[in-house]
Amino acid sequence: MVQNTREATRSSPIRPVKVPIEVKVITGEDGIPSSVAVHGHSLRVLSLQDMWTIEDEWWRLTPISRNYYQLIMKDGQLVTVFEDRVSYKWFQQSYV
Repeated sequence: MVQNTREATRSSPIRPVKVPIEVKVITGEDGIPSSVAVHGHSLRVLSLQDMWTIEDEWWRLTPISRNYYQLIMKDGQLVTVFEDRVSYKWFQQSYV
C-alpha cells in the first residue's frame, strides 16, 4: 500500500508537443515542393515519398484542411511538410 504523504499536489501546465513550425517552401509547376527552408537553411527535395490530404473539423470556424508531403531531401533526411489550405502557409511536421 502507498503511504499518503499529505503533500499538496501540483498541476503542471499542459504543453503541446511536436508543434509544427512554419517553413518556406518553393513548389514546382505541379504544386509539389522542390525545396524547403527552415530557419534560413534551404534544402532541395530529392524525391516525393508520399502525399495525402486531411479534411477535418469542417463544422468549426477554422476547419483543418491540409495537403501533406513526405519528402526525401538531397541530404537524405525524411521531412514531412504540409500546406494549410485555410491560411496558405507551409509547416514542417515532426513525428520524432
